[in-house]
Amino acid sequence: MQHSISIYTANPGELPIAVDNIMKDKKGKADIAGAWSAEFGPLNRFYCHRISKDAENWEAPFGGASSEQNESSSNFNIVSAERVMLRPVHWPNRKIDTKAFYDFRIYDIRPGHAEEYIEKLSAVLSVREKYSQNYAIWRPLSGNIHRIVHLWPYGSLDERTSVRNAVAKEPAWKEFVSQVFPILVKQRSSLLRPVAYEM
Repeated sequence: MQHSISIYTANPGELPIAVDNIMKDKKGKADIAGAWSAEFGPLNRFYCHRISKDAENWEAPFGGASSEQNESSSNFNIVSAERVMLRPVHWPNRKIDTKAFYDFRIYDIRPGHAEEYIEKLSAVLSVREKYSQNYAIWRPLSGNIHRIVHLWPYGSLDERTSVRNAVAKEPAWKEFVSQVFPILVKQRSSLLRPVAYEM
């Protein structure tokens, strides 16, 4: 199974049209597992998670091209597009909650320490998931491979705050944070809303 995330940036005010065009495109062989638009963070963005059963013949939208220029060339509402091929670190294959917010988090790790981060996270993940369950954790297969991507659903912004406050009090989580902070280079977060679609 080949996972990927495509991130499309639309012209201001044209995201709904761009999303509609993307979701109508049937050229890709990879199944769409989830789709979201940005609610907080960089705006006018659309995120699409795909899973392909045939990695060798995987095709992206807009004719299967892998470059940003070609991937967006047939949709003039799109000003940029990027696709990241991913290896699941944690993939429970949960159904999308269409009423939830999704916290899309990117952690850049110091070169040579990504596996260390994954090992420490895996050891404490069950503690973290007592408070809210993870959608997926991935590691890029190309580009910046010293990066970990998380996606966490929350029923509301208030729930996100209360969960994060509760997790922060867990001794095991405190130890994890103290261990990984020295190897983190950068952290980013965007809050996403699921987009309804039909295949």
